[in-house]
Amino acid sequence: MRRLTSIDFLRGLAVWFMTVAHALMVNLKINIPTNPLELPTGFLILGVIFVNFMHWRGFFILISGVANFYQMFNAVENGKSRFEILKKQFFTGILLIVFGKMLITFFYFYGIIDNWTRSQGWNWDNLSMFFYFDTVESLGFMMILSGCIFFFLSLIKSKKTLAIMSIFSLFIISVLIFVFSPYVQDFAGQIAGVAIASDSELFRSFGYKFDKGFWEKFIRIFLNAIGGREAPLFPMWGIFLIGGALAAVLQYPNPKKWILRLFYIPCLCMILWGAYEFVFIFRFENLTPFFHVFPRWYTFISVGPQLIVIIIFLIQIEFNPKINSKLWLNWTKYFRRFGIFAFTVYWFQLLEAGPRLLFGVLFGIETAARSQLSVGWSLIITITTVLIWSGLLYVSDKRLSGIGTWEWFLLVLRNPQRWKKNANKGLDMDGVLHNVEMIHFADNKPQKSHSTDQK
Repeated sequence: MRRLTSIDFLRGLAVWFMTVAHALMVNLKINIPTNPLELPTGFLILGVIFVNFMHWRGFFILISGVANFYQMFNAVENGKSRFEILKKQFFTGILLIVFGKMLITFFYFYGIIDNWTRSQGWNWDNLSMFFYFDTVESLGFMMILSGCIFFFLSLIKSKKTLAIMSIFSLFIISVLIFVFSPYVQDFAGQIAGVAIASDSELFRSFGYKFDKGFWEKFIRIFLNAIGGREAPLFPMWGIFLIGGALAAVLQYPNPKKWILRLFYIPCLCMILWGAYEFVFIFRFENLTPFFHVFPRWYTFISVGPQLIVIIIFLIQIEFNPKINSKLWLNWTKYFRRFGIFAFTVYWFQLLEAGPRLLFGVLFGIETAARSQLSVGWSLIITITTVLIWSGLLYVSDKRLSGIGTWEWFLLVLRNPQRWKKNANKGLDMDGVLHNVEMIHFADNKPQKSHSTDQK
């Protein structure tokens, strides 16, 4: 199966670092001085780097945008109808929204199960976490909305014109989303009667001036989707669409490195824009390191470097005629496996509770309190969590062919007829991980994409 292996690798790397960051954040006790500038220069630099990467959830969304749009472009080239593509986007998006609501309510941090592991009992008041808005359901909404945009873009029959129009239109829409995000968030908060994008507001109670019954709950879902915590469509959908613009570059007939490198210009402009807003408008003294919804300055200052990272990898891998494909695929297999099972790993981040509670019992330490452990114990729990995940994914790959994972479950739901006659059929692990046919653009020849499946 032909794949963009640099995207697979970066997705896996993002999921791996997310697992590490989550395990550290929910266990490690961090004392932040009143004035961070008083810290020694070395600690201050390390702190800035750590906090910055802690907020790189947009990187996963950016990668997802590249993969999703690349798949839609290939579907058009392979003869699938615009309606069929839109239908798939809608169905997958709805599944992600439903599963995302289940995840955030029960299986994610601060949800019902997590609070139980924190010795808080089965507190059903935490069902209000249903209204929290995080990455999985955000991606669901993005797939539906992006599918609608692509539905109209795909009216263009010329591959070259489609690529050019997609690049410019998706990039322009992205920047507009970034620019207007603060105003959309404020608007959603005004309707809600509470600042739903606030770092201190967990949506436990809303100050609506209208009916508190069904309609309040229904409207609350969409208000949080556009402007609430944790990953609202404004600005996150803009990040997803920029990934789509990059995917359009790869669909340009005989794509060249220099076309990709042109993206460095808007990347630099976004970094400078974000830096200007931070220094002259937002100002350092107003910075809260652990913000949950991206302020506009951070959206610009983070998406630029993230896009540059992806471009560099594409140039060094897919556009590199001298790459040792065998060595690259062998060396990256561990992280690409995390990328293949990204949804499963994301869903079961609470695996961290297993070693945490076990070590608490074995060594008589208090592990139920959130973010109260020493550096040593936090590292031990984090390393153990990563090792457990590495083993589980290896077994799922080698022994089960992905059967029972969320990736397999989603595939079955999206195409039940395909699996009806063979319920035990797993994922094509050989095609997506072990014997991948790398996509190469270095020969500057048109690439047939009939077997490409970049999820």
